[in-house]
Amino acid sequence: MNGRPETLKSIRCRLGDREVAILDDALWPVGMVDRLTAVHTSVRGRVVDAKGVGVAGATVTVPAEDVTVTTWPDGRFRLPPPVRGTRGRTKLEITANGIVLDEPEVDLAAPGREEIVLRVTRKPTAVLYLSPGDCWQLDELPFSVQVKRHVRRHLDAGRLVVVPSRAVEVGGYATAAFFSHDTKTGHIEAVTEDGLCGSTTMRQAWGGALQSLAGDLKKSKGKTGAIHVYRGALLAWWNFARYRLEGRSVRDTVKTLLVEMDAWQVSSNMLTGLEHYAGGKVRGKLAAKMNQAMSNVDGAGARAAFKIGYLGSTVFLSTWPGDPDEGGD
Repeated sequence: MNGRPETLKSIRCRLGDREVAILDDALWPVGMVDRLTAVHTSVRGRVVDAKGVGVAGATVTVPAEDVTVTTWPDGRFRLPPPVRGTRGRTKLEITANGIVLDEPEVDLAAPGREEIVLRVTRKPTAVLYLSPGDCWQLDELPFSVQVKRHVRRHLDAGRLVVVPSRAVEVGGYATAAFFSHDTKTGHIEAVTEDGLCGSTTMRQAWGGALQSLAGDLKKSKGKTGAIHVYRGALLAWWNFARYRLEGRSVRDTVKTLLVEMDAWQVSSNMLTGLEHYAGGKVRGKLAAKMNQAMSNVDGAGARAAFKIGYLGSTVFLSTWPGDPDEGGD
């Protein structure tokens, strides 16, 4: 500005009889600029399936802008402002687990647009019944070497294996599991990708969550903030209610909560996203101000406090009466 390297948040000028305000940073408080007519900011969106359930871990690509983002646990995502002057309908590409779900065309710069909702159809998964003589079909299935080894072991034992035709998404992660049926005794065993019985998956989820908490506690040096405990408990309750309304069992819901804990800690952080603006200066200044009012707004202590509240509520939810056939598990 006037030959000096200054960064201005806004410019106010007069064009004829009109007063014009140009905003350089969309995060700057808009109330300080009169007669604001347009803001070029990031585009918020959400990827959902046919039932309106968010698709986690999906990849949203804007080829024209060379931009790729990944959806959060609830299917939401945020695209940066167009930098190549993209106007009109723009082609997007939505993929999940390496499969293209849809390629919609959306006007990202439409006036008044607040959020775009992209509805996709999840690819159906066929169920295969493999007998001991069907080992040759394993070579054609898109599974890891580990899964194929476990399936082959059960087939060699003379069992009937019931397996999906591809990996499925559980808690935002692609995984595979199968049923092993002993046709002589009628005994059916659920086997997960690691080769263990499916009844141990809840214990594994708890173990991973507690290990994550222990790591943060070690780094926090005893500095935690009570506000983050409340934040974690609130998110655990909200997600529990949301998943139960979708028809999920209590057991599956709690397991999903544990798997998604770290992702929710990141996506609900009070400072998440601000690192992309002004080289992180906005985030640093806001963190400093907030740290004056409460302890450890960001960092390992905040993560640990969040997980304490989250896991504390999840323990309570895991004892919910639940479905009659679950026995309160």
